[in-house]
Amino acid sequence: MTTSASVAQVRSGLPRRAERALREAFGGRLQFGTAGLRGAIGPGPNQMNRALVRRVATGLCAYLLEVVPDRQTEAPDAPRAIEAHA
Repeated sequence: MTTSASVAQVRSGLPRRAERALREAFGGRLQFGTAGLRGAIGPGPNQMNRALVRRVATGLCAYLLEVVPDRQTEAPDAPRAIEAHA
C-alpha cells in the first residue's frame, strides 16, 4: 500500500535520477578509444559487463578467422612430428 507521501517522494526526484542512469547505461554503445574499451561496470551496452565482453570476443574471433590464414591445414601431423623429433 502506498501513501501520498511516498508517491510524492518518488515523483519528486527518484524517477529523474533513474531516468538519467538508464539513459547513461542504455543510451549508446561503449566505443573503442585509444586505450581500448573502458567504462563503468554496469548494465547496458554503454557499460562494461559480460554481454559486452562476449560481443567483443565474438567480433575479435570473426575478424581473426577472416584475416589470419588457417594454420591447422599447414601444420604437420602431430604424431609424425613427434616421431621425427624423437
